[in-house]
Amino acid sequence: MNVHIRFVSIIVVLIFCPRIVQCFSTQPSLPVGWVLNSEDQTQKWTGAGTPRPELRPEDIPSLLMTALSQNDTPYDNAGLESMWEFAEGSATHHIFQHNMTEYIESAFETASEFSTSFYGVALHGQSWDMETGINRVGAEDGWIATQVMTTVTSDGRVRRWQWELRRNRRPPCLNCWRVETIASSDRKGNFEPE
Repeated sequence: MNVHIRFVSIIVVLIFCPRIVQCFSTQPSLPVGWVLNSEDQTQKWTGAGTPRPELRPEDIPSLLMTALSQNDTPYDNAGLESMWEFAEGSATHHIFQHNMTEYIESAFETASEFSTSFYGVALHGQSWDMETGINRVGAEDGWIATQVMTTVTSDGRVRRWQWELRRNRRPPCLNCWRVETIASSDRKGNFEPE
């Protein structure tokens, strides 16, 4: 009887606490959007996908920057499509009248004309780095979060960006974090005018 109770307890813990299973897994922990190729044990990018409740706000900027820097993986314009999906409800959808095709065309035009634009550095830049950790407005229960990123353009110029993320407070995708805005710094790296 005692062995049976222990076995049932372990099963209940594993069912209701899936993170415990991760502790005992021999698989390395990979960032969101990556999987381990079983044939040669290399990491493979699977894309950012769409917003989902299990993503934390600190996951999203890096996830989307990786998606944009590898825009055509796992299929053509997958990165830009994910960016579009994570911008649901923002001014981006309104500006492009909910037309993703026009948004993608505009992103490519902007990237080719202006290397210091967000899409210029996201699609063609040399590097990007999250300069700060996530800042949740209102602590853990807050529904707004910000994070600052530094980028280096294809021609070597540095630019800073501030991501503003918001948690969806109603369906569809209740509690999913999405991109509200990505603000650019000035040439000196400042966000506020002097």
